[in-house]
Amino acid sequence: MPDILQLQEYVAAFRARLDAGRDQLPQDACSNFPTGCCGTVSEVLAEALRRDLGVAAAYVCGRRYDDNGTSTHAWIEAGDIIIDVTADQFGQPAVIVTRDRSWHDTWPNQEHRAYIDPNTDPAWWARYGTRVLTVGTGK
Repeated sequence: MPDILQLQEYVAAFRARLDAGRDQLPQDACSNFPTGCCGTVSEVLAEALRRDLGVAAAYVCGRRYDDNGTSTHAWIEAGDIIIDVTADQFGQPAVIVTRDRSWHDTWPNQEHRAYIDPNTDPAWWARYGTRVLTVGTGK
């Protein structure tokens, strides 16, 4: 696995390309990027990291309950490293690559699972994943 600095560089470039290519993202999944598209982007980032850097990452979705109801947020984890490119919708940095769990643990009800693989769900990838992957990786 690459070191954390290499991951930070890759993930920062991925996020920068998403910002620059907002108008090319699938509007039904990412119309208000980064708000509301953390799941889609996290699924795709996991595949990009696997494909480009050989990093195995798991998808994580956290839920929390407060006076406004239920909130959810998704990110990925590669071993003990948290990778999040949409936390800025909650006032956090736009790119997080860290071992510090303090903010992500404020989402106490966490589901960990494999990300949506292009081979196991080609329909999802055809509708959302491929476009986000192309914008995020520039390939």
